[in-house]
Amino acid sequence: MAIPANDGIPNLVKYAFNLPALVNGQAGLPHPTASNGDLTLTFQPLQTDLTYTVEASTDLANWSGTGVNTSVNAGVETASYAIPGNGPAFLRIVVAPDP
Repeated sequence: MAIPANDGIPNLVKYAFNLPALVNGQAGLPHPTASNGDLTLTFQPLQTDLTYTVEASTDLANWSGTGVNTSVNAGVETASYAIPGNGPAFLRIVVAPDP
């Protein structure tokens, strides 16, 4: 896994979000927001040769797409997840080459 900018972002993820490989890309990544009991992540799946899947977790160990609702509007995808009770919730985007 190539990470030439030493920013912790693999080149596949940089390609997926159209970030330059040799520059720290942290600021250009999608960031979740919490509002009204939901955790929301909005991003633009820019590459047609990749699959973008959003998964949720309450413990950072077990991830699933269950409970994640997605919608697309004008090429922008929004994923939301109802935060269970007052517990923690996390979202991640899994990026993979199309088979």
